[in-house]
Amino acid sequence: MQLCTANTIEDLASATRRRTPICSKRVGFSAAVGVLATLVASSYSAYRIRESEKDFNAIQRSQVKSAGQQLLSGVQRQLETSVSSTKALSALIHLDQAEKLLEPLSGLVHNLVNKSAVLSTLEDPTAEQKALAEQEKALAQQAVVANSSLFEFNTVAASLISTYKGISNLQLAPGGIVSAIYPLASNEGAVGHDLFYDPNRRQAAMETIRQGSVVFIGPVVLIQNRKRAIIARNPTFIDRGGFVGPVGEHPSWWGFATMLCTLDDLFEATPLARAEEYDMSYLLVAQTGNGKQFLSASGSVLRGAENIDKDDATWLAHVDKYDPVELSFVLPELRVHWVMKVWPREGWREHSDTFLLQVLLCSFFT
Repeated sequence: MQLCTANTIEDLASATRRRTPICSKRVGFSAAVGVLATLVASSYSAYRIRESEKDFNAIQRSQVKSAGQQLLSGVQRQLETSVSSTKALSALIHLDQAEKLLEPLSGLVHNLVNKSAVLSTLEDPTAEQKALAEQEKALAQQAVVANSSLFEFNTVAASLISTYKGISNLQLAPGGIVSAIYPLASNEGAVGHDLFYDPNRRQAAMETIRQGSVVFIGPVVLIQNRKRAIIARNPTFIDRGGFVGPVGEHPSWWGFATMLCTLDDLFEATPLARAEEYDMSYLLVAQTGNGKQFLSASGSVLRGAENIDKDDATWLAHVDKYDPVELSFVLPELRVHWVMKVWPREGWREHSDTFLLQVLLCSFFT
């Protein structure tokens, strides 16, 4: 057996002292590499989670935009379809020179139009003259209203409304005097309305005739029931008008074929009526020369803003807090520009379904 001498012991101690710093450096370097690798992995994982969430938000908005576009496209199609009913009605007027549609009340209609013309053309009348003209027109109006159920027009109008949908009523206005309305219920007050005698309607009526095509009006407040509605008037020209109106440069002008729909009736025939079934909230406004005008909103929006004036721009500020997606459509020929803001009924989701799982996995592996 070899005995350990003093020199041997000193040599071993010296060797141990030489190896210890080298081992410590190696361990420290490995630990630093491990920490750096962990930081890199954590940073990359956090980056991927952020990017994944960005993708989720983009996908979420894209899905809402797609759903909103379907809602708005349904509105556009129905609006165009409802308005086109006036072209069909005008074609029928032109086809039989309006003889059959007004039967058997053609004589009463002529009398109403004539009495309206007398009233509207009085120049500086005395109080007695004006009162007499108004009384005679009122009697003519009452006669038409009392017998309106006999109009041949009613059958045609019922068929058109059933086919085109989204329509509250159809009207005939020979000489610019509303004479036949279907359905008549709740609209009796509009019979005898002279579009040229009414300062709020005259300019639009004249423009319609001169333009020679359908003119879209509204939303307006109806004189007969105070509801908000849109109106499409199609000027009708036939070889022998028979009704003398105030537009002398168009002697073949007969009158107007008119479609009226309240906003409620129009939107009831569109996907908007079922928007909340798809967990969607929306605000629909009309872009006009005077700014944006309220058209419709989902029930959840209305319930959350009972005190907001529907004709006030504060509607837009109210819904902007939901960070909505904005969509629109334009119909230049009708001068229509409608804008929709849409968002999830329960609000935007902050995180995807996999967010928590991603965070846990990141924590586990790092």
